[in-house]
Amino acid sequence: MRQPLAGPAGWVDLAYFRSRFRNLIDYDFGTSKYVNTGRAKTSGFELEAGYKPASFLSLVARGTILDAKDEATGERLIRRAKNRASLLATFLVSPDVSATASLIRVGKREDRDFSTYPSTRVTLPAYTLVNLSGEWRATKSVSLFARAENLADKQYEDARGYGTPGRSFYAGVSGRF
Repeated sequence: MRQPLAGPAGWVDLAYFRSRFRNLIDYDFGTSKYVNTGRAKTSGFELEAGYKPASFLSLVARGTILDAKDEATGERLIRRAKNRASLLATFLVSPDVSATASLIRVGKREDRDFSTYPSTRVTLPAYTLVNLSGEWRATKSVSLFARAENLADKQYEDARGYGTPGRSFYAGVSGRF
């Protein structure tokens, strides 16, 4: 549901979601087999607020509150943060050139430490990432893009025992037909 805010320059979106899963498949590292989690449910809210103070600048804030549970055990589903938020600022340098700066915050999440047997539940710490990206539309069908991720070179894990890239740079060409 989008609600205008501060005239046509701003907006707020709020969404509620709820899902139920049957036969959710997971991997048991202890037995090296896929297992059936049985029943799980997720529910929560997503909020987005944006403001365009000038024709060349757009500001967006997003947040999610998630409740994800295994219905058989009552435990939170692993690797799903209860809270997640992001801030984005997009600058339109020219009609064909844009740049975006983003700040992403992912809250604590539970996971399993499979280096122990039987595996134990652990809490992965929250983390914050700073990213930059840009795009140049060279023609109607060809764009050049570049992005820099994790500019602060933050060490974090999305899954216990699996590292994530440090500061990373990407560039490419995309085509539309």
